[in-house]
Amino acid sequence: MSLTLPAFIARWQAANGPERGNMQLFLHELTQVLGLPAPEPTGASSGYCFEKQVPNYSPEGKFTKNYMDLYKAGCFILEAKRTPDALRAKSAAEAGVGGGGGVGGKGRRRPTVHAPGLPGLVEEPRVEGYRATATYDARLETAFIQGIRYAMALGLQGPPPPFLIVCDIGHSFHLWNRYDPKAGGGYGGFGARRIILLDELEKPDIQQLFRDLWTNPQALDTNRRIAQVTRGIAEELGGLAKELRSTTRSKEEIAHFLMRCVFTCFAEDINLLPGKPFTEGLRQLEKDPDQAVAFLQDWWKVMDAGGKWGWKRVLRFNGGLFKDTTVPPLSQRQLALLRMAAEKDWQEVEPAIFGTLLESALDDDERHRLGAHYTPRAYIQRLVDATFGQALREQWTAIETELAQLLEPGSPPEAVTEAKAKLHAFHDELAGLRFLDPACGSGNFLYVAFDTLKRLEGEVLQRLEDLGEGFSAFDLSHERISPAQFKGIELNPWAAGIAELVLWIAHLQWFRRRHPAGDPPEPVLQNYGSIEQRDAVLACDGDEATGASRWDGKTFTTDARGRAVPDGSARVQATRLLNPRPALWPPADYLIGNPPFLGNAAMLGELGVGYTEALRAAYPDVPDTVDFVLYWWHRAALEVREGRARRFGLITTNSLSQVRQRGVLAHHLNAADHPLQLLWAIPDHPWQGSAAVRIAMTV
Repeated sequence: MSLTLPAFIARWQAANGPERGNMQLFLHELTQVLGLPAPEPTGASSGYCFEKQVPNYSPEGKFTKNYMDLYKAGCFILEAKRTPDALRAKSAAEAGVGGGGGVGGKGRRRPTVHAPGLPGLVEEPRVEGYRATATYDARLETAFIQGIRYAMALGLQGPPPPFLIVCDIGHSFHLWNRYDPKAGGGYGGFGARRIILLDELEKPDIQQLFRDLWTNPQALDTNRRIAQVTRGIAEELGGLAKELRSTTRSKEEIAHFLMRCVFTCFAEDINLLPGKPFTEGLRQLEKDPDQAVAFLQDWWKVMDAGGKWGWKRVLRFNGGLFKDTTVPPLSQRQLALLRMAAEKDWQEVEPAIFGTLLESALDDDERHRLGAHYTPRAYIQRLVDATFGQALREQWTAIETELAQLLEPGSPPEAVTEAKAKLHAFHDELAGLRFLDPACGSGNFLYVAFDTLKRLEGEVLQRLEDLGEGFSAFDLSHERISPAQFKGIELNPWAAGIAELVLWIAHLQWFRRRHPAGDPPEPVLQNYGSIEQRDAVLACDGDEATGASRWDGKTFTTDARGRAVPDGSARVQATRLLNPRPALWPPADYLIGNPPFLGNAAMLGELGVGYTEALRAAYPDVPDTVDFVLYWWHRAALEVREGRARRFGLITTNSLSQVRQRGVLAHHLNAADHPLQLLWAIPDHPWQGSAAVRIAMTV
């Protein structure tokens, strides 16, 4: 008679044998009840087997043999341990799970929690108090460290498997994945895990998760799913933007309208607007487009102030996004495009792409001029990691190593107190960091920086939960990382608004991962004032007319030979800036960004004679021959050299290394007083955008 899943769970929850004697039987039966392929006989060529040998070399070069408990090439490394029965009994009692938490028990459950750092895995509940102090078992952390070492050894021969699993036999599975780009190709720390209890195997989505782990791990690659979702949304919103651009409405008005639509769609999909009233309203409006303007204005007024919509309560969103509720007249087709966009799964879209979608309301020429061009996420993450992410990750890894030593089996109770103190100190340090993008555009760099720091915070909070600290969704004082730490400067007002929106959305995504059943404090959109709308490199006391005029810098005509040349009839009034001086930047520990790509020869035409002359006068240490982006590099260098920032990381054009440009670098690298140190550089890299340039990255 074949073993059923309920019988398997009950059988192993009651088992009390040793780890080594039970591990292979437990995993064999797991594959049987879930319909997974069974391990093959162990051998040198086996790609899926127990006790797979993995080479290990000590620092002295000595070769030793190690064996992975269960290995499946391209899928996972699994290490098995067994938590003592006494700890499990304590865990069940703390959790309110009767009789050891058997199948179908009515134990008290924590609301659904998505372990930070594991995007792409289904969010699942965990037993309240599961990892309390009394239940912490250092052997599970030791198994994780073993798995990391095996992955590093395998990495010498090729990419290690995407998943690392620690199995607490008869009790739970702990999962880590390295698909997450924020983990830098690793699995994250011990706190980046996702915990699945044995009785959760009865859930269909958990069964599918295990099938994917065993047979199709690429299905759990969040990046692929995000790309698919984003493409779908881009098609719908892009079509709507093109339709609206054909009207007489200003591009700024279209952009702000789309911003409100984007956030409302997102709020619905993370259940801040239960029942999807916006999407349902759009379906009804398709039948009567004449009511669209009044409906959307009334709806956004309620979102702004909070209150009732029919019999449903609507949270107070505020934050400035819904102060202006202007709605352009919408045709039935345009409403259909908006409704199709609203029906997509917005909760999985990466916020960094939102600005790019909204930029479709501008033409390519103006988008380039305003510096609102899109930088690929991979480029941003690489620079963010080199600027601060890798250093913080190394610091966190060192702390986790100290925790593992402190919390070895048999450690005194004082060790837990000391471990908590180390965790709180690191958390305080993260919460005190400040970040600035002085050319933030639509906020892509700020989002990636926020997401990177928030991931680390999630791991810290998980480790504190391991040690018995409980966190309530009603008391959010433990959620220390907020958009208030991330500042930006952006000249264009609506692009600055998008950057603020991106940070709001990123913050709410993280709130929903940790508190899926709760509502955030009101107003939902806090007015952090994170983005300053102004010039980042030049300040002045106004301007005055010179009596002359100049080419507008963007209008072209065709000459007799068919070439595009400046249109001399397209002129604007020339001005002179009064008291020009370097603009001040808000304090920040780390500076990141992608300032505008504008060559030296194009500055007069694009920026105007008055501005260009004022800029050069305000920065006498910067040669007049440099590109526009080098003024940001110079300002960032001064922030670091004068002690106001720790590091900066910027993307520039690859002209940075050319003779006329590199004098700026030499000025700071060879300075007699507090010279800069070049920590990381890519001098020449292809660009994946509409601009025909090659880039450099420097930290």
